[in-house]
Amino acid sequence: MSAIKGRTKRRDNAVTVLLQTRVTTTVRDAMHAAAEESGLSLALYIEALVQQQLEDHGSLPVFDHLARPRWEELPIPAA
Repeated sequence: MSAIKGRTKRRDNAVTVLLQTRVTTTVRDAMHAAAEESGLSLALYIEALVQQQLEDHGSLPVFDHLARPRWEELPIPAA
């Protein structure tokens, strides 16, 4: 049974692991609204979203522009 009445949760007894993250309130609210509109638990909605991305594109996107800048090493002249 889902933690929230009326929402669907995973049908099979698949082994699951905990995945935690911090997001802005805007992202949280959007995810909760989409899950509710879909009639799914938040966990199942996020899993379905990732699975759809994997099925459509074969992998998850990589966001290089969000990563910390990789500083170029300065050459050190030989002594």
